[in-house]
Amino acid sequence: MTKQKYTGTPLTVRIGEVSTVELPAHVFRVRLTGFLFEIDKTFLLPSAMKGIRGLVNYYNKHPGMSVVVTGHTDRLGDDAYNVALSGERAQSVGHYLQDEVDPWLACYQGSPHSKIWGTREDQHMLTAIKDGAGQPYYTGEVHGQLDPVTQDGVRRYQQDRSLTVDGFPGPQTRRALVTDYMGLDGTTLPPEASLETLGCGEHHNEVPTEDNVEEPRNRRVEVFLFEGPPDPPNPGTCPDASCAYHEWVRRAIETVDFDHDAPTSTTELRIRILGVSRDGQGDAVYRLTVGGMKRVGRTDSDGWLVEPDVGEHEKCVVEWATDEELSRNGDYTYRLEVDMKSDGDDDEAARRRLNNLGYAPSVVLDGAVRAFQLDYKLPATGKLDGATRARLTEVHDNQLSGSAV
Repeated sequence: MTKQKYTGTPLTVRIGEVSTVELPAHVFRVRLTGFLFEIDKTFLLPSAMKGIRGLVNYYNKHPGMSVVVTGHTDRLGDDAYNVALSGERAQSVGHYLQDEVDPWLACYQGSPHSKIWGTREDQHMLTAIKDGAGQPYYTGEVHGQLDPVTQDGVRRYQQDRSLTVDGFPGPQTRRALVTDYMGLDGTTLPPEASLETLGCGEHHNEVPTEDNVEEPRNRRVEVFLFEGPPDPPNPGTCPDASCAYHEWVRRAIETVDFDHDAPTSTTELRIRILGVSRDGQGDAVYRLTVGGMKRVGRTDSDGWLVEPDVGEHEKCVVEWATDEELSRNGDYTYRLEVDMKSDGDDDEAARRRLNNLGYAPSVVLDGAVRAFQLDYKLPATGKLDGATRARLTEVHDNQLSGSAV
């Protein structure tokens, strides 16, 4: 018996010989973009927390996977410096995700390839950490000066943490600040998560540019999740064209973007995935695409897909499958484009509701209406009479909602 590893190219198998083909493990890719760091700094800014929470939430839906955090820069500056800086930034993100306080405190003493931390970083953290009344300890401009307003915020923080109250952010105060900043809700990976880092500098630009061109979209952090150890292995230092990063991207079965600039919203989307018997399909694996975001999860025991903070959008796409179907086919079995603006009482609104419920009214409207009527024990006329419209609205609104919470 022969054993071969599938790498994306055709395999040769001899007739009459038993062969075992080893399929590659799944790889997922998460991109964090937006204002993550200040120039030449490694401090992870408060504006990055939305993306960090998105990453942690995504990991929790894929528990037990190995993690590689990769740092990327634009082409502004020296190549070797950019590789080193991106490596320190990737390490900083890794330390933050694992609540490793001491490596962050060391940045107040200086780092080989990035600027030293100081009062500016203290101010950033004081804006993100809240007091007992839910108010930040500092609301002024982040300018790096230990002015009276900053000292007042430090004093209030020190008093609440039972530290020496002097208004100066010394070693103990900074240790408490970093600990609290890393402890912000939803920003920590599980302790068992295996994490590595890789600095890629300007070698893998998302947007091709000439040298010494500033491009914010190239300043990003990408996180890869692997079933098992990273494959190919993490090279430790990015060798440019032959870097494992290219293969990781090629093999990623899903890429999810978290951008801190995405509109903040409290809109919760609820969609019920129905099986062929029109009952809720519990524990189905789904992928939701909405507003440029992709989210993966499982329906609850009643078939509900529930995703918070999706924003206001007109449409979304839901793909789903059972574990068995996903394993067998390597992809989602079902796909439905959902119209999220389906209010109204006219025929077009009814068409949108029928579509969301999976009756495909774009083919033949009266056929979709008749199928709905049969499923819900109404006279099968194929006509949108008053009773059918009312029942359609009731069923639809009970299976899908996007409401402020």
